Amino acid sequence: MIKLASGKMLSRLDLTPQRMNGKRIEEVFDRVHLKKIRPKLEAVWAKGEEYTYEDAYKGLEYLASIVPVKKDGKVAEVICSISDISLMKDIQRQLAESEEKYKSIVKYSPDHILMVDTYGFIQSVNPAVYEHWGYGFSDLVNRHYTSLFAEESQEDAVKNFQIALNGTSSRYLAIVRDGKGKERRVTITNIPIRVRGQVIGIYGFGQDVTEKLNMEDELMEAKELLEAYFEHSGDGIVLLDPTGRVLKVNQRFEDMFGWTNEEIVGDVVTFLHRSDQYHQFQKNLEVVKAGKRIKDQEALRYRKDQTSIEISFNMNPILNNEGSLIGISAIIRDLSEKKHHENLLKKSEQLAMIGQLAAGVAHEIRNPLTTLKGFLQLMDERKEDDFYLTVIKGELDRIEIITNEFLALARPRAVQFSLTSLTRLLTSSVDFIKMECLKQGVDVRFAVEEAQVYCDSNQMKQVILNVMKNALEAMQDGGLLNVQLENDGHHAKISIQDNGSGIPPERMKHLGEPFYSTKEKGTGLGLMICQKIIKEHNGSLSIQSNVEEGTSVDILLPLASLTHQ
Repeated sequence: MIKLASGKMLSRLDLTPQRMNGKRIEEVFDRVHLKKIRPKLEAVWAKGEEYTYEDAYKGLEYLASIVPVKKDGKVAEVICSISDISLMKDIQRQLAESEEKYKSIVKYSPDHILMVDTYGFIQSVNPAVYEHWGYGFSDLVNRHYTSLFAEESQEDAVKNFQIALNGTSSRYLAIVRDGKGKERRVTITNIPIRVRGQVIGIYGFGQDVTEKLNMEDELMEAKELLEAYFEHSGDGIVLLDPTGRVLKVNQRFEDMFGWTNEEIVGDVVTFLHRSDQYHQFQKNLEVVKAGKRIKDQEALRYRKDQTSIEISFNMNPILNNEGSLIGISAIIRDLSEKKHHENLLKKSEQLAMIGQLAAGVAHEIRNPLTTLKGFLQLMDERKEDDFYLTVIKGELDRIEIITNEFLALARPRAVQFSLTSLTRLLTSSVDFIKMECLKQGVDVRFAVEEAQVYCDSNQMKQVILNVMKNALEAMQDGGLLNVQLENDGHHAKISIQDNGSGIPPERMKHLGEPFYSTKEKGTGLGLMICQKIIKEHNGSLSIQSNVEEGTSVDILLPLASLTHQ
């Protein structure tokens, strides 16, 4: 039976003295709690010894002490005192939770963490140190921290350790030796450990930045190499933003065009173009924006003083790591010297050809001159007969043809390139020769696609008519002349085919040589002239022929979009 109950704790347990005084404990506490405290009370009564325990009742954590009161050596009554320890338990739980969090941070941190006492000896390290640096536990604990550093970093390590001992965090870069003696570059942060305002040790947090710094060194080296290439390249280089505005140009670009970097930065690069070239520049820009390259394109551009310069250029997209366009590089090469050497080479080739032709001309002219001399002698004897005069006229005409073709081949001609519809040019050429086809009983099959080229239209028409006339002469008894024009997106291909007698293989290998012809009175110079014209247009002329099947001549020319930018 409870004799006396009092104290503030009663109200916290939803109890009052009135409800407890004079009552049995079975009447006060519920069965669950009664089951916990009854054995404790019985043990105190039986043994006569004080008993202390912790428990909780109605959400309240308490500390209970049961003290026996003895009379004549026997327990006469017991006194129970209860203290509220809820707040203390909360604090203990929070401390335990904080300790677990701290241990998790240290244990699972990818950084290398060392705890060092105020004398500089390592007390503990986290698993990352063992895993990444190759040390065992016994290799580090109780070892002085300075032994981990390379000689050149020890002074910095000591200085920063002292800063932390004075209560201030510090951060520095050092060279540390791992368990295999390999040097690593590590950024270290020293943080003082404080207890009641006193520094009792140092936490050292290390991040291995060896690979990162090595990569930065490589990138810096690559950057320096690229900058050296950019500044000292023999080609002009201009960097553009995605809209075509100048970001930077190198010295060679300034020398080639006369503008300085400061004058043109921020301007659209079309200042190099004439107005009729702007459209093509925009097309080039769209090609590069689509992630494609423009390679080795030849074009005519203009300097600051408006003089022209022949160049070739490459345009390449500059992409970031996500594949987005961040800029454009244009590498420009001055072709002036190259073109000069090409002209010298052409002149030397012409001189060599003239020498070859001169020998052939001398031989060919000697034969008709001999005939002329003979017939002139006969004319003195038979003046009434004009047959000899006719022969003389024919031979003189032959000499004139040879001379004219020789001069056409040998002397330089003014070439006037312009944008030309090859479709219309070929159509007009076919219309011109159709009457001759009707006379010889030759049918014409004609199929064309649209194609534009830069050419001298008169010279190109001369080539086409020459080839078609040769085809007609191979079909004296009638046949089929097949003329086609195809556009494959890169080149225009003209095919002129006949189904005449064809050319034997032993004669095919001599085609194009001066004064070699498959025709009875041919000079062989016409084909040489055609080949020369096509070569000057950066094209090609090829001939295929089979005996009794006919001959096919293919002329390949670059389209206008590929020859002039």
